[in-house]
Amino acid sequence: MKVIKLLFLLFIIPHITLGQDASALFDSGMRAYEAKNYSSAIEDFSKAYSADPNMLDALYYRGRAHRRHNNIDASLSDYNNLLLKDPTYVEAYYYRGNTLMSLELFEEAISDFNDVIKLSPNHPKLFWVYSNLGVSTRELHDEEGSLKFFEKSIELNPDFYGVYSSRAVTRILLEDIDGAIEDCQQGIKLKPELHTFYEMMGHAYLLKQNTNMAIEYYQRVIEMNPRNKLSSFMIAFCYGIEGDLKEADRYLQLGYISGLTIPEEDALGLPDFFGLVGDKILDGDATYDDAWKTIQKALWYKL
Repeated sequence: MKVIKLLFLLFIIPHITLGQDASALFDSGMRAYEAKNYSSAIEDFSKAYSADPNMLDALYYRGRAHRRHNNIDASLSDYNNLLLKDPTYVEAYYYRGNTLMSLELFEEAISDFNDVIKLSPNHPKLFWVYSNLGVSTRELHDEEGSLKFFEKSIELNPDFYGVYSSRAVTRILLEDIDGAIEDCQQGIKLKPELHTFYEMMGHAYLLKQNTNMAIEYYQRVIEMNPRNKLSSFMIAFCYGIEGDLKEADRYLQLGYISGLTIPEEDALGLPDFFGLVGDKILDGDATYDDAWKTIQKALWYKL
């Protein structure tokens, strides 16, 4: 009996204590996470996982906290380690897929989203998974192939406004302008405060060669976001096409004042592109073809 008691004291009680400590640390991490104090959350989740390496939820939430704290590599490392320990942990595939999308690793993201569908066909965020599959497929330049994923997302949740924005971009790139307008109109009904839908409506009407309607929607964007550079340039296009060079110049200058943020790896760069086309506008040589090229370039850069 004394031997059994000794074994209990040496082995069982320490494990109970560790489990209690790990749970308390995890709960503390969750409170910090919900309060958006991600550095504290990371610290608590790390301590919880060290205290109990079987507490995979601590590893999962640490990965999410790292992502929120913009520690992309650390976030991916946590998701990777978690999935090595438990290849059926669905949420890790979902959030790793989102992170991979942000790194433009679309093929890898698609693999993760397909694993979510396979492991959890009734997942509550499945509509978002299909939307992300659509975006990832489009970004791999398969615009036609992306449409089926957007349609599935809408079938699962017709009130998810984000999918209408994504499909509208795709439809513009496919030159299905009426379809893009339809998506934007639905998006405005669901999320009227989101300027993206008004901007794409401007694109669509410009491509339909209706400059008056295009200007109206671009101006709505500027009213909602005065520093929106793309809409300023597109209004300049519209006035340039109409031959109103005074207004074209005014909106070009407004666009330059707003500034342009472009990835450094772009050799030509949208500033140079806008500069070249800006000269065409002021020379009275702007065309709908120039506008279309700018819209295409802007959509790929997600301006």
